[in-house]
Amino acid sequence: MKNEKKRRFPLFIDLADRKVIVIGGGKIAERRIRTLLSFEACIKVIAKECSSDISQMHEAGMIHLEKRAYREGELDDDAVMVLAITDDSRVNESVWSECKRKNIIVNVASNQELCDFFFPAVLLQDEITIGVCGNGTNHSEVREKADLLRKLLKEKTDE
Repeated sequence: MKNEKKRRFPLFIDLADRKVIVIGGGKIAERRIRTLLSFEACIKVIAKECSSDISQMHEAGMIHLEKRAYREGELDDDAVMVLAITDDSRVNESVWSECKRKNIIVNVASNQELCDFFFPAVLLQDEITIGVCGNGTNHSEVREKADLLRKLLKEKTDE
């Protein structure tokens, strides 16, 4: 069992009005923020630089944005989860370390071994929520399967 990938349990949690912290402001962060907003999470983003879409989400009052570098020890204790999505592995590992000390679940985009959870491809259709996730390595296959499921759901809705 040591050489096999651990299976991950699919867990659907209520994020409405709960704090999620995103460290990083690039395209991956942007996609994940959009997904989290669908679930009414209170999102705090800490990033030295961010995409124009993330800035627009902040200006529209959809998220809280702090344009600066992450400082170790500053993660809010009431955060339900943290996403470390920077291009600096040292920063991501520092975020991971702080989350472990504070008992906050964390996803480190640059290192699957440091992830308490994987961020799934999410499909929303009426009252149905589907999360599609692989073992953290085959993103294109996950995207392909999610697209197939999305198409199936649309066909069933159109009938």
